Amino acid sequence: MFVLSSCGNLTDGGTTLTLLLSEGKSVTYTPLSGPGVVDISQLTYIIHGSGPGILSKTVQGGGSITLSLVPGNWTIQVTAKYGDMLYAESEPQSVNVQAGGNNAAAITIGPAWSAGNTEDFGGDPVEYKYFSASDAATSALESYIGGLTSGNYVVIVDGTHTIGTTVNIGGGNISLRGPGNINCTGGSMFTIPGGELILRGPTLQGGSNGNPLVQVTGGTLTLREGAIKGHTNTSTTFGGGVSVSNTSIFNMYGGSIDNNHADSGGGVLVSAGGTFTMYGGTISDNKATTGSAGGVFVYGGIFTMNGGSISSNTAVNLGGGAYVYSNGIFTMNDGDISGNTVGGGGRGGGVNIAGGGKFKMSGGIISGSVPYTYYPANTAPGVDSALFKESGTSTATWGPGGAGNNFGTPGADTYIDNTIHIIGGVQITTW
Repeated sequence: MFVLSSCGNLTDGGTTLTLLLSEGKSVTYTPLSGPGVVDISQLTYIIHGSGPGILSKTVQGGGSITLSLVPGNWTIQVTAKYGDMLYAESEPQSVNVQAGGNNAAAITIGPAWSAGNTEDFGGDPVEYKYFSASDAATSALESYIGGLTSGNYVVIVDGTHTIGTTVNIGGGNISLRGPGNINCTGGSMFTIPGGELILRGPTLQGGSNGNPLVQVTGGTLTLREGAIKGHTNTSTTFGGGVSVSNTSIFNMYGGSIDNNHADSGGGVLVSAGGTFTMYGGTISDNKATTGSAGGVFVYGGIFTMNGGSISSNTAVNLGGGAYVYSNGIFTMNDGDISGNTVGGGGRGGGVNIAGGGKFKMSGGIISGSVPYTYYPANTAPGVDSALFKESGTSTATWGPGGAGNNFGTPGADTYIDNTIHIIGGVQITTW
């Protein structure tokens, strides 16, 4: 709904009441039908009023309209139509127009997408751009996003578009929305050395080339809705769907990362300096084609799992669900790791820890398709295990606070075959 703000006792005295159709921080909306977000130029605003008389005015898109009202108590409501569909409407607003004096206030409404202003950017100014299915025949989307530097932008995508050259997101903050699809035919689709890319709906569809589909190299990637999928990194570098490095941040609240392939780290690569926090969503059906880490490769970076699922990923060697290596840190507070596999002779169908990697589990489940069986679907034909710690100097422990009981022998391989379900403050710690 729209919220009409700044309405009070208005005085007539030969003056007028002004309705401004412009961006306003106080505006919120709930779409009633049609697309969730549209270009303001496509909306028709109808201003209804009742009281001492009848008011009915129409405004197309943005702009302003002047309303001459006689003194008295008025009820004013604004509706917005997208073609023939009722798109949104305001709550009725009471306005008292008094005779004599000066105008005391005005009514302000904003475009139908103004909620996104508060949602992603805390009420700061936002520029909106809409790309329809008819724009897909051009490189308009690629050119527009590639030309953004600083500021906040909401980019709405409908239809199927193509990005043929890697787009660099350097300093601006971009909320990418809509039901559309964006196909990658070049290198990476996006690199993010600064600023933030927020995904709220479009599907990023990969291709086949020598880079991850999205590279976060110093900025922030936030995935809330939509998918990062279907990409193959053909080089010997790591990371199929997303790579996170160099003090960069990746936050995943929803959506999916699926069907991506790489030598190692089919779904997500978190290398030194990178931080990946997973609150929800799914990482599934990704593959490490010749190496390790089908789902998530924690290669010196930090991965915290607070929710969501890592499932049905495959690695040829180590760690079907996740592989923690080279002083990487994986903290699992909640969530589910299930149904992941490694190839013949591989180890750690669920999670594998090696090369100074660290893993702490204080909540969640690591399981297979049949819980509490000896060989669950987090399987390795060589050594079947939900959790496998490679030989090293540390001892794996379990108990309150991660202390109390050792399992395995220091310097030797240690693994747990069964389903792991952590409840009641117990921890598993591998350092």
